[in-house]
Amino acid sequence: MASWKRAATWRSPWGELFRKDVTIGMGRDHDERYNVHLRDLIVAGRVSPGVVVSHRLPLADAPEAFRRFGRRVDGFIKVVLDPTTDGLADELDGGPR
Repeated sequence: MASWKRAATWRSPWGELFRKDVTIGMGRDHDERYNVHLRDLIVAGRVSPGVVVSHRLPLADAPEAFRRFGRRVDGFIKVVLDPTTDGLADELDGGPR
């Protein structure tokens, strides 16, 4: 089976999420409006694609990450939340990214 056809492997605690009345939404952002502009910046050497993701954090740090992202402080540009990791909370304190 082609890799793009594989099912996701993240196991979600659906019962607990339901009891806590958690809403999960998904969707795409409108990244296609920026593709040409971003490509030109990358080609010109003005932007490094590796810099787009500013923080990688465990899911437990999501509330504080969203607060900081909303205020655009501490370099929060694009945050990746990974439910399978922990121990990266030092990023919220200015530690390594």
